[in-house]
This record gives sequence, structure tokens and C-alpha cells, in this order.
Amino acid sequence: MKGKVIRIIVVILILICLPTVRAAEECSYTNKADAIKQAKNVTAAYEIKQRDDGTYYVTITIYNITDDLFVEVYSTKGLKKNSEKTSDSLYIISADTLDAEGNPTGIYTIEDNDNTVIKKYTINVRTLKYDCTEVLRRFSIVKPKYNEISQIEECKYYDVQDYQYCQEWITSQFNLTAAGVAKQIQKQREINRTKMTTICYSCNLDDEYNAWLQRFNKIKLYIIIGVSIGIVVDLVVIIFMIKKIREDRIV
Repeated sequence: MKGKVIRIIVVILILICLPTVRAAEECSYTNKADAIKQAKNVTAAYEIKQRDDGTYYVTITIYNITDDLFVEVYSTKGLKKNSEKTSDSLYIISADTLDAEGNPTGIYTIEDNDNTVIKKYTINVRTLKYDCTEVLRRFSIVKPKYNEISQIEECKYYDVQDYQYCQEWITSQFNLTAAGVAKQIQKQREINRTKMTTICYSCNLDDEYNAWLQRFNKIKLYIIIGVSIGIVVDLVVIIFMIKKIREDRIV
């Protein structure tokens, strides 16, 4: 807690002293455009991780925090507007991203161990290089929560594993109980069975057509062979008759 307070005080002092220390770095149109360009490079992502003891936690990682930027991060419960905060604002500068050798990485990771609540992390990016105090970039990332209902017996069926209520981690809230979800799954499985019946019926039609086509091709082949044999026989007969006529004339 003391470390957070010290960091906030440092950031406030930097902002207060910024116009004096960097008088040449005023918030001109060009400088602000440059600051916005840098701020746009700041991104974030979450990752679900598991410890050796089987427990889960979620990390929120922020990237591209340069010496010229500082980032404010806070989380709120749920996705509704004006949701209550679940954490105090955290202020991050490049010096907070040092690796083991003391070099800034520009990457800062927050570990969230609350798997029972969906949270929205809001990230505000400001500049330290120019005397521009407003937020240059604001974006958010939604941290999922563990869905205990995904462990009910109905969610173990193969055809509903992708069903929204059976997802192990969810980023949207639903108000159904386990019994309500089981009923919804039964309806979904009935829909899936209807689809499969339709598909199988279509498959049978295709099989019948393919069988008929094979019979037709066989009959056509037999006809072609029969006609070919008939033509050969006719040619032999014609040749024999021509030969016979010529022999009779010689006599």
C-alpha cells in the first residue's frame, strides 16, 4: 500500500513540474500528435494461468510503456456503466517495467486472483514528454470469470461443449441457475438432434442418387460395349460379302 502511495505522489510531482522542467516541450499540435502516436502503441491482453496446485488466476499484461508515457489502470465490477471500482487506480511508468538486469521492458503484468467476478480493466495513457495533461488513449479489456455451471453433467455432452453456458470461462453474465442451464441445454440438444436428422436425411438422398448414377453408368457401359461389338460384327460381315462378290466375278 505504501508503495502505491509513493508511486502516485511521484507521478503527481512529475505532472506538476512538467511545465517547468520541460518548458520547450509544450503541448503544441505537432507534439500532441506525436504523443498520441506513441500512446496508440500501448496494448493489453489477458491470459488464464494455472498454478501447480491446480488453482487458476488471470494476468492482465500491458505492453509498450515507454519512457515518455505513463499509464493509469483500474478495474470495475461487471460491464455496466458507472460500475463500482474493484481496485484503486494504479499508475505505471517505464521504471516499473525493469527486468532482472535493471533494463526497462515496457511490459507490466497485473495478477488477478478473483475468479468469481467479471471485471473491466480501464487503461488510460498519458504523456510525460509533453505538457499535455489529458488522456491520449483510453481502452479497456474484460477479464473473464470461472463458470462453475460448466461442470454440471449436462455440459459434458459433446454436442453442447461450445454452448455459451458450458464455457469454462465467460466474459458475459447470465442469471440462470444450474437447473435453468440444464433445461436450456436440453432444448439445445433437441435442436441439434433435429439438425442432425435433417442432415442424415439429405445424406440418404445423396446415397440413393449416387447408387442410381452408378447403375446408370454400368448400363450405359454395357450398351456401348454391345453397340461396339455389333459394329465389329457388321464390318466383318460386310468385308466377307465384298470378298465373296469379287471371287464370284473372277470366276
